[in-house]
Amino acid sequence: MAFVVEFIPDETKERVDFSSLNYPKKGMPDSPLQWVIDKERDIFLISSGNPVGGPDFVPRHCFVLWWGGSFVKIELEYKVTGRFKTGDQDITWSLRGLYPPAELEPRRNEIIASLKEALDAYGHHFRRDAFRHVMCEF
Repeated sequence: MAFVVEFIPDETKERVDFSSLNYPKKGMPDSPLQWVIDKERDIFLISSGNPVGGPDFVPRHCFVLWWGGSFVKIELEYKVTGRFKTGDQDITWSLRGLYPPAELEPRRNEIIASLKEALDAYGHHFRRDAFRHVMCEF
């Protein structure tokens, strides 16, 4: 099954402990509302927000990937080119950090492959339809 964007059902919020997540931006909800999920593999990607930037700020986004029964923290930079109005908008994601728990480190390449699939469904802010192409440079 492919990744799809959905609202997170209440039964999942009871099964998965989201309270351990650290959000880079204050004001984020205690529990996320939406995700990109592959139900067959029980892998999902949730946004944990954008860090606040300074004068040298590079657009980036933080995520958490549920993979192998554990959370993997992820930091990505992104660049948007083209324009939505003209239908030629693209987004390119670059990996800044991937932090799996020690027991998942040997499966890093599999985690990265899943992340690329999930990002293709995500687009940016759950808007895949806003982009002609979603590219990963990692």
